[in-house]
Amino acid sequence: MLTERYIFGRVDILKVTFASTSEYVMARLKCRFRNSRLDVEQVENDIDPEVKPEGEKAVPCIVCYTGYGIISRPKDDIPVKIREKLNAGSDEFIWSATKDGQISLIRGEQVRSIYRTFEKGKRLIVGTVVGGDQSDDKVVENAGRLLGEFRAKDVLRLDKTGSALATVVYHRLRMPVLGIVLVLLLINYFVGANAHAKLSRALTDVQRYEMAAGLAGEAGRQKTELYEKFDRRIPHGFSWICDRLAIVLPPSVQLVALKLQPLARSIEQVKELKIEERIVEISGNAGNTEDILLYISALKQLNFAREVRMVSFEQERNSNLLFFKLMVLL
Repeated sequence: MLTERYIFGRVDILKVTFASTSEYVMARLKCRFRNSRLDVEQVENDIDPEVKPEGEKAVPCIVCYTGYGIISRPKDDIPVKIREKLNAGSDEFIWSATKDGQISLIRGEQVRSIYRTFEKGKRLIVGTVVGGDQSDDKVVENAGRLLGEFRAKDVLRLDKTGSALATVVYHRLRMPVLGIVLVLLLINYFVGANAHAKLSRALTDVQRYEMAAGLAGEAGRQKTELYEKFDRRIPHGFSWICDRLAIVLPPSVQLVALKLQPLARSIEQVKELKIEERIVEISGNAGNTEDILLYISALKQLNFAREVRMVSFEQERNSNLLFFKLMVLL
């Protein structure tokens, strides 16, 4: 496919093989697309994930986890509670599925430290494959299938994968687009009237394009820093905090929204993205004031809640429900 061959080009597969929960070895499979197929050019064993190879820019990486701690079963054999967590996007498990319905998963806490080393090495992780004891050929096959599933809209995803894809596309298309612009400028110079004035305007357009391209790269950097800050600032895992907030919820109180470290302002209002650090916003409704006060009292008893504040409290017309918004400082 054109997307695979011309957008990705060179691809690194980082194969992580676990011997135990904390012990692993890592190999790097340097690959390239040829005739819509991913071929291995070189294999490097026992690499350091924090060290990025010199002279390589914007090389997309696929991480493949194999070995200890990985469970592979048909979808129907996975417990219902775990399937619900997978569908909800919980970070408790990292998983992938095959076409025949086989699901392979590994606990997120087992691989979280590895992702941090990838970030230190500034590697562009565009996808993850989880499998059992797989050969290099099987790993390459699964990685090629994953890359073939990417679509243009994935570049707009507001997560680390979307940011990595945006950086890869920016570096791959920057020079071809500028080359096309230069050819158009030359054609315009020789065949157009008032060539000098038109060339000046075209050069100005090129400068604007380069500025816009630079802003796109800066936006990708800001998103990456924002996700790193979000993961680093909270004292506990996201799913753990949400579970505790839900456990103390009275039966008569209904939650409408739960925001963990929300954006300080909407993306449209600011150039630089900032989050409200160590803050949880809770919105909901209840039939009476006593239930809301009971929930606030229960929240104050949680050991990770430094303070609980009432942000807003109102009753809508033609409704017996009381709507509230709380702020919990972690």
